[in-house]
Amino acid sequence: MPTVRIWTLEPNHDVQAIKRVANKLVIDLQVRNLSIRTADQKAFLKYDRENDSLSDMLTMAVQHCLQKDDCVIFVVDPSPSIPIHQQQEKSDSLIHHIEQAIDDDRFAGRVFLAQGVQELKAWLPVVCKSFGIDSTAWQKKWDRVVAPFHEAFADIPEEEVMRDLEEALTEVRRKQV
Repeated sequence: MPTVRIWTLEPNHDVQAIKRVANKLVIDLQVRNLSIRTADQKAFLKYDRENDSLSDMLTMAVQHCLQKDDCVIFVVDPSPSIPIHQQQEKSDSLIHHIEQAIDDDRFAGRVFLAQGVQELKAWLPVVCKSFGIDSTAWQKKWDRVVAPFHEAFADIPEEEVMRDLEEALTEVRRKQV
């Protein structure tokens, strides 16, 4: 049975809540033969060696996980005050280091980044497909849900929609703080 490790590296994430969401998604995807395992920041700290960079620690952690699991999905919340593209470019950001692990040839197609729970929902069908697990029933349901949105925004350039969405999300996050 394929196993997926969902790893939350941020201290504010409730790993049990993430696991419940992931297990619900597996049920919604109508997948019976996929095992979900979770890890939190404490598991990552086991790889904290003196003088090791964050990238080195992350690489060691991913190597260890992929000995037991078929893939790793990191779940992080992007900072509401810094646009996502800027977080990706900052060499000291967690997202930047995770993306380096994703780009590492040793982990090709086995390490993913979900920026928030919504992206986790999008990655699980991709992971299922890579294991040869059929999740088309869920995909058809999803297509019915998003079709009205595609129709509503069909005449607006994608860049404009994404910019407006990022601005709206930033505003919502600002109000939550």
